[in-house]
Amino acid sequence: MEKALLERLDEFIKEKYIRPESTVKLMVVSSGDGKVADKKDDKVSKTCEEKPSVKQEKITSISPAEKSPLEQEEKTKERYSISVRDEPVKENWFKRLKKRIDSIFEKEDTFTQRLWKLIDQKGLSDVEVYKRANLDRKLFSKIRNQKSYKPSRGTAIALVIALELSMEETRDLLARTGIVLCRTDKSDVIVAFFIENKQYDMSLINEALEYYGLPILGERKS
Repeated sequence: MEKALLERLDEFIKEKYIRPESTVKLMVVSSGDGKVADKKDDKVSKTCEEKPSVKQEKITSISPAEKSPLEQEEKTKERYSISVRDEPVKENWFKRLKKRIDSIFEKEDTFTQRLWKLIDQKGLSDVEVYKRANLDRKLFSKIRNQKSYKPSRGTAIALVIALELSMEETRDLLARTGIVLCRTDKSDVIVAFFIENKQYDMSLINEALEYYGLPILGERKS
C-alpha cells in the first residue's frame, strides 16, 4: 500500500473511529440526600446503534374506595365482562395491523432482489461479481436461488465492493439484511474510507485490513 494512502487512512480512522468502551461512560455520584444515582458522561458520541429514548411514566395504583362486599363483587363482574368483551376487538386490531405491516414489507425488495437489480444496472455477469467479491461459486448460487437469503456481514460487504456501490447504495443494500456500518467497528471505518474515495480494489482493501490486524473480506465463506 502506498505511504500517502496509508497516511490518509490513518487520519480517516482517527477522525471517524470511536472505541466501543468510550461510547457510553457511567459515573456513580452521590446526591446530597445520600441517594446514589447514575450519571452519563456529557461527551457521549453518536454511533451506529443509536436507540430512541423512551419516556417512562410512573404508573401508580389507585386504591378503590371502601365498598360493601356486594358492591365489590358487582364491580369485579363488571370489569371481567368488559375485558372479555374487548378481547375480540383487540384480536381484530392486531390482525389488521399485521396485515398492514406485511403489505408494506412485501413491496420492499429483499437483499437478494435488490442485489440482482444492481447487478443488472451495472451490466455485470454473475461470474464477474463473485470473482470480484472473492466468493465461492456455490455460495453465490445459493444467494441467487434463495429470495430471503441473509448473507453474513463479510459476504454482504464483499458484494458491495464488487459492485462498486456508492455510500448511499451501500447503506440501502446492507440495511435490507439488517447490517449497518458502525463507527465503533474499525473494519467498517476502513471499508467506508475506500467507498468514499471510490477505491474498490479488493486486494488493496484486504491489505489495509491485514495491516490493522483485522479479518479480510471475501474469504469464500458464507
